[in-house]
Amino acid sequence: MAGCKVTTQWISARPHWRVGGGDWGFNLIVAEGASPGPCTAFVTGVYGDKPLGSVVLFQLLAALRDAPLRGSVLLIPAANLPAIEAGTRISPDLLLMNRRFPGNAEGTVTDQLAYHVFKTVRERTDCIVDVHSGMPAVAVWYTYEYGDVPLAAAFGLPVVTGHAKEGQLSWAAARDGARSILPEFSGGPLTDPGPGLKGCLNVLRLQEQLPGPMDGPRSIPVIDRLQTYFPSTGGILCSSATPAALGRPVAPGRIAWVVDPSDGDVVDEFVVEEPGAVLLLSTITPLPARAGDMACMVGFPSREVSIGGS
Repeated sequence: MAGCKVTTQWISARPHWRVGGGDWGFNLIVAEGASPGPCTAFVTGVYGDKPLGSVVLFQLLAALRDAPLRGSVLLIPAANLPAIEAGTRISPDLLLMNRRFPGNAEGTVTDQLAYHVFKTVRERTDCIVDVHSGMPAVAVWYTYEYGDVPLAAAFGLPVVTGHAKEGQLSWAAARDGARSILPEFSGGPLTDPGPGLKGCLNVLRLQEQLPGPMDGPRSIPVIDRLQTYFPSTGGILCSSATPAALGRPVAPGRIAWVVDPSDGDVVDEFVVEEPGAVLLLSTITPLPARAGDMACMVGFPSREVSIGGS
């Protein structure tokens, strides 16, 4: 019979030795299917400026309630509540949570949360999806892989290889022997959670926890080389590569530039010098920009794989 049992548990990250004050932690939502099968975890809200991921996980939960789910699905829709409540990428203790995994139960609040998020999912599964979206002014369209290209390709976005960073949830999971990916989708003017929901459902089909074929493009580019634009000076950021063009080919030439607001001169530019590039990150423009802001990113595919394939 279709449908699953859903339970919610508050996981406290508060150290046992702390005296006084409030609690901090996160909700763990578990969807249990009617028949046995694997367990897959979806985590989001690691950064506080990427709210679309939380919307996706609640839509995923709604889709699973009446689905013929095998096994179980773990959902953590708000892994870093302090950062989400502040609406910032950096946590209130000035740390980036996705550089702190596997965490430290005796560390700062961010380290404590990272420790309990990692421990909670890793004790229950060896397949972890760290769901990220773009930000209010930045749109993105790719999935980072950590040693499992078929799992990354299942999400339906271009796959970026070889760019793991120490302290990421997926980095810590892969180092501990688990399979993990970090998809990044939409953001900026692209507010539809649909691509994220479709990707999560595809992962569950690959895991054989849901029936049916993969939903997405027939082939997925695999990218091992990135070209990223960080302006060397502040000003007004302009671009011909709009968020609507994410995932599409980019012709060689100038695609982003910075204008001096005092005289209108172009003071910095981003030029794609080679053919074959694909647009992976773009911003709403014109936009005030500071030196060092991430403004644009393209990738150069080395091969293609079938969705969920090798």
